[in-house]
Amino acid sequence: MDTLLNLQALPSGAAIGGPAVALGGITLFFIRKYVEDQKKKSSGFPPPPEVPGLPVIGNLLQLKEKKPHKTFTKWAAEYGPIYSIKTGSNTMVVLNSNNVAKEAIGEDVKSIYVEELGTTLSRQEIFKILVIDPMEGAIDVDWRDFFPYLKWIPNKSFENKIRRMHFHRQAVMKALIEQQRKRIASGTIAINIYGCNMDQRVWESPDEWKPERFLNAKEDTTELHKTMAFGSGKRACAGALQAMLISCVAIARFVQEFEWRLKEGEEANVDTLGLTTHKLHPLLTIIKPRNAG
Repeated sequence: MDTLLNLQALPSGAAIGGPAVALGGITLFFIRKYVEDQKKKSSGFPPPPEVPGLPVIGNLLQLKEKKPHKTFTKWAAEYGPIYSIKTGSNTMVVLNSNNVAKEAIGEDVKSIYVEELGTTLSRQEIFKILVIDPMEGAIDVDWRDFFPYLKWIPNKSFENKIRRMHFHRQAVMKALIEQQRKRIASGTIAINIYGCNMDQRVWESPDEWKPERFLNAKEDTTELHKTMAFGSGKRACAGALQAMLISCVAIARFVQEFEWRLKEGEEANVDTLGLTTHKLHPLLTIIKPRNAG
């Protein structure tokens, strides 16, 4: 009787809860693995090299250092400019080449099928709907803008033209967004800007400070975008022209007007950390105006 009471006192989940949870976790792991393998096969493209990692957690322990960009670059030398890593249950493709990154950021659209219009549009037709038609619509004249009393007189032809223009534009934009969403899922691609900028196939001695490389005729101004500093495609930095012109002049003026030196005992440390290139350790400098003579 005591034995029976002791058994009844035990929680029902205590005996089977642990093994059941473990079995369920293992089952879900293999189901997810199977689904990912099927997606890779159905895509028609060979999967990129995969950096070996641990079960379940993947490569998380290999990324625990404070400079993951250098880890990505080191892996690129071993596995190539494009490879995949596991961050827990997620798979991420890391790009370390300018050409590969620019192709991933955006590709030239030759044509697209717009479901709401029921037709396939060429690149020229897309440009007309998204750019030319809105510009022409902005300068179309409606006499009601000049003579308010005419607003009581309907002008259906003009209104229908604007509505049709807006509908076509919305339909094409939706189709373009859906196409990109199917091609690249959110959060599946990481671009290692540091690795792109330190590519020895593009730059000679990229780890050396050589500003004179941009002063010779061999490097064209447009080639500065090889650094990926301004992004590419539709995601290119809108302030690239300002950075190329105004910022360079501003920095040159600072150097021309002031003498710069580090604080006593201070050493140059350009390490950065984070989503942006803020310095990891603030740089303390001493400046004084240069002699006018």
